[in-house]
Amino acid sequence: MNIVKGLSYSQVRLVPKHCSSLMHRAEADTSINAFGAFFDIPLLASPMPDVCDGNMINKMLNFSGGLKTSGMIHRFQSIKTQVEQFKIAKFGDINPNNIICAIGITGDYLERTEALFEAGCRVFCMDTSNGFSIREHDAIRAFDIKVGDDAYLIAGNVADEVGYEYLAELNVDAVRVGVAGGSVCNTKQESGVYFPMASAISNCYSKKLELQSANKNAPLIIADGGVKTPGDFSVAIALGADFVLAGGVFSGTAETPGNIIKREETGELFKTYRGAASYGVQKDHNGDKPEYNEGAEILVTYKGSVEDVLRRFRNGLRSGMSYMDARTLSEFRQNSSFVEIS
Repeated sequence: MNIVKGLSYSQVRLVPKHCSSLMHRAEADTSINAFGAFFDIPLLASPMPDVCDGNMINKMLNFSGGLKTSGMIHRFQSIKTQVEQFKIAKFGDINPNNIICAIGITGDYLERTEALFEAGCRVFCMDTSNGFSIREHDAIRAFDIKVGDDAYLIAGNVADEVGYEYLAELNVDAVRVGVAGGSVCNTKQESGVYFPMASAISNCYSKKLELQSANKNAPLIIADGGVKTPGDFSVAIALGADFVLAGGVFSGTAETPGNIIKREETGELFKTYRGAASYGVQKDHNGDKPEYNEGAEILVTYKGSVEDVLRRFRNGLRSGMSYMDARTLSEFRQNSSFVEIS
């Protein structure tokens, strides 16, 4: 029996070890260039029906003042509808490389890929819970034959550096790291599978550096799940994540899909938030009674505009960077020291 120690975000925090030369946190540049596009903040909206659609992405890509970012258009809809959502997202003067579309690894994923590619999509995500699998290997090979050289591919999810290296060897552009870490994910309870996010990112980042030093493919790390606060976001980036993918952070905002629900007795406002593997999402997408249920379905308090959320998380990351004497995300990772909180 081999038990590996793992740390969650709540058990890890940053410790200043450098005298900061930043006069103001606004000197910290949180931007990143990836997939042939520019993002002001390395924070993306998850491909979940209650989180990210074309309208959400279009709004986020049109924010000014250093808040421009994006997300992934979910796949729990017909191919035709997802193509329409992609066109909504890229409406206006928007680089299509800022828009990511989820495609899955079974069923109609190749037809979905082809239709989205013809519509202009150039960044795809193989959205599945276990990317460390032969099925994902075969799907990546089929994707490469279909559009590989002309598109970017995000693969995953994986729990640790072993899965990360497996996908790196398949020459993907980015890997989603995180298994069972989301707030509406019940995989840990239903299957017993889980690995804490702070350790997952740290281990994958060490492997990424090892691959870089050997001049091998070293995909971007997209940390998926578990981030609740700007402090968690800051720690995830410092540990080695290139992006953070979030669902709960964005849930309940005005721009998310779905209607606002009012509780008549109190006047409180809510929106729905369902895990991608929840009963409701699976039934809506497939029509049949699901054989498994690994996602929760909850109501979250209405938060107002996503612009306020992005501003809060950007400012939190800037503050963390200023404490670490970091003007860029690269310097942030180099200068960061951590403390384990028991």
